[in-house]
Amino acid sequence: MLKKLILFFMFFVIFISIYGGMNYYVYLHLVNYFTITGNVRLLLQLVFWFAGSSYVLGKLIKKGRFIPWISYLGAAWMGCLSIAVFVLFINDVFAFVLPKYTQLIINTAMLTIPILVALSILNVLRGPVIKEVEVKASKNLVGELKIIHLSDIHLGMLTSTNWVKGIVEKVNNLEADIIVITGDMVDDEYKRVEEFIPIMRELKSKYGVYAVSGNHEIYAGLDNFNMFCKEANIEVLDNKGIILDGVNLIGVDDLYGRRNTTNPVKIEDILSDYDLNGYNILLSHQPVNFKRAVEKGIDLQLSGHTHKGQIPPLNFFVPIVYRYAYGLYQYRKSFIYTSSGTGTWGPPMRLFSSSEIVNLKLSN
Repeated sequence: MLKKLILFFMFFVIFISIYGGMNYYVYLHLVNYFTITGNVRLLLQLVFWFAGSSYVLGKLIKKGRFIPWISYLGAAWMGCLSIAVFVLFINDVFAFVLPKYTQLIINTAMLTIPILVALSILNVLRGPVIKEVEVKASKNLVGELKIIHLSDIHLGMLTSTNWVKGIVEKVNNLEADIIVITGDMVDDEYKRVEEFIPIMRELKSKYGVYAVSGNHEIYAGLDNFNMFCKEANIEVLDNKGIILDGVNLIGVDDLYGRRNTTNPVKIEDILSDYDLNGYNILLSHQPVNFKRAVEKGIDLQLSGHTHKGQIPPLNFFVPIVYRYAYGLYQYRKSFIYTSSGTGTWGPPMRLFSSSEIVNLKLSN
């Protein structure tokens, strides 16, 4: 317990330091560019203090009539701030290298920021795209299998029921054999997500809907996740599997949870209950341990978590942290597909990435 508190405190201090620094960095650029002084400068400081702390306040307070609006403001501010930092950093580099053109460079940056923010919002408003993926199985299948892969839906206080209905409608129109959800579906306490249960219950496929937990299910509470899935007719495959027409569909819990468990379940222990001559599909929230999974008998791994960065500058850091950051990769005769996610976390924005519903066709 003490170890968890220390880790949380360290994370909180690091987060506040970085996020506070980002706010101050953008604030200074605005003050210098527009030559803001006096009461206007004081007002700008208040705006940065309130908007910068609103997302954290929304998460901590939780109750209150205006909390959803405060949380939404905080999430949107976080996205705008990230894009602003990205653009202004590039601006500062160019201004340093080309001091003669400093004014032109900063003018361009100040014009670019609102354009990129608008594009990132419009990108989310258009909804997830249908991503067509084809995988050739290294083992004989009974027939072609259509798998709809959802990930990182992030149902919570900021989620619209109409948006969820749109996702369900798009998925059902694809007439899947199997629907899988690779973590971070539930991202809030039960009372804030229960309104989505009747909608998610409408997901239809030949063999059902299956899910594994992600790190956000752990934050929100695994009991909430399990209760939600039970009511929504979604079968949870954390550290277990099911046989579907010659295909072994196997799930593991999230890596974050395993790190905090004394005796984490090993994938070979789960696989020992199945005939490895069948085609083995692994559902794992984070796109990690793929090569090890292949060596233990996995033919296809489906993951999410990365969001393909979602917004800059994270887009450029994610491929450094994760080898299988986004898309389809092959190792030996096995494959891994990492989804960019069906929804968004935090900022309702995406830039240089798109939300997606993966329509994966598995054939001989």
